[in-house]
Amino acid sequence: MTGAIWFIGDTHFGHEKVSGLRGFEHPDYHDAALAQRWLKQVKNEDLVYVLGDVSGGSRSGEKAALEFLATLPGRKRLIAGNHDSVSSIHRKLSPHAGMFADVFERVSDFGRIRVAGREVLLSHYPYAADHTEAGPRYAQYRLKNLGAPLIHAHTHSTERVDSLALPAERIELCVSWEAWGRLVDLGDVMQWLDSISQGSPSVEPDMKEG
Repeated sequence: MTGAIWFIGDTHFGHEKVSGLRGFEHPDYHDAALAQRWLKQVKNEDLVYVLGDVSGGSRSGEKAALEFLATLPGRKRLIAGNHDSVSSIHRKLSPHAGMFADVFERVSDFGRIRVAGREVLLSHYPYAADHTEAGPRYAQYRLKNLGAPLIHAHTHSTERVDSLALPAERIELCVSWEAWGRLVDLGDVMQWLDSISQGSPSVEPDMKEG
């Protein structure tokens, strides 16, 4: 039986700074809250796309984050982010390449899937400049916007669809933890794709259990 498909970005397990920004007194509390939600949603047969930044990026932190992630259910595929040592943006080979291979059935810098007959791209980075930054960091590593819907992370935005972008550019769905507080499922993605087809890209307020 085929399981469900989920998306999540910017888990930052063990990352003290991000944990604090998210309102947690200690990374352990942060990690436990994310794990509780993951365990509530994901079954062993499900597929989870992790859209980058598993940890904060330090060697010890990344190793601990991968060990922690390995205990959570579901098949996992990684779209690597700038904090992941396995990403191709880094000059040196990842010291944890073997661990990434053990945890994830596939590791790549970008990907594509088909949802309801429509091609959707996956990247850690959004197309456009981050509106939370002075300019688009890692611009050379971003996919070119040729009109395909894109699921991304990286921005840590609380907005699921960028309200500051031009309407024609609102074909990006952010799955950073800040935007959802949970993993995103195919139903959420299909609702967003439907809104694009109707010319008003958006995602309705979260009506699911918090």
